[in-house]
Amino acid sequence: MSFFNHILINTYVISSIGQIQLGEYEDFVESVHLYNSGEKGLRINLVCAGEYFTVDFLQDFQSEKLIRALLKTLDETNIPYTASGPIHFETIKDKAFVTASRQAERYYKIP
Repeated sequence: MSFFNHILINTYVISSIGQIQLGEYEDFVESVHLYNSGEKGLRINLVCAGEYFTVDFLQDFQSEKLIRALLKTLDETNIPYTASGPIHFETIKDKAFVTASRQAERYYKIP
């Protein structure tokens, strides 16, 4: 929503949808990844699919400090994991952006 674009909060968002039931396809899926938008800063998504637990870090700042701390903790506690490198991406403004900006103009009198 466009009226939130310049508001930054000193916090993070964690989303968990729990276990996805895949039935007979469970053996074919190793991970499920989620994308959430609308927040600036750090977003962490958690989801289980099959026998795997996936943690995605989405951030709009340049730092590997948090992910390195998590991987260090996993190493120290002997929890097995597989980690990918950074995946850089950009999203485009879709129809939801247009709708949200019109609502901002209508309800919050933002030009």
